[in-house]
Amino acid sequence: MPIMVDVRDASGSSQLTKGCTFYWNNPTANQVTLGSCGGFCTQADFIVNANATTEAHILQNPTGPYSFTDTGWEAPGMPHISAPTFAVPRPGEAA
Repeated sequence: MPIMVDVRDASGSSQLTKGCTFYWNNPTANQVTLGSCGGFCTQADFIVNANATTEAHILQNPTGPYSFTDTGWEAPGMPHISAPTFAVPRPGEAA
């Protein structure tokens, strides 16, 4: 199951790992623009259409900051994700 990060409050971002693919999820009726993501994503800006998802990728070596601009943010404080962690290998995988 893909990792979904909600554009309204960044819920789901605690699952992000360095180098992973995730999807910005916009369950609202309005298009959302995300900006200044270049410190942690391979792309700096995203447009997430209403009731849609947009694929994104965490950098292998993100430098932060982990905050960004978000026209659909509904939670208190500045839009931000949890700092990505290293992926934990599954049993049988090389680290």
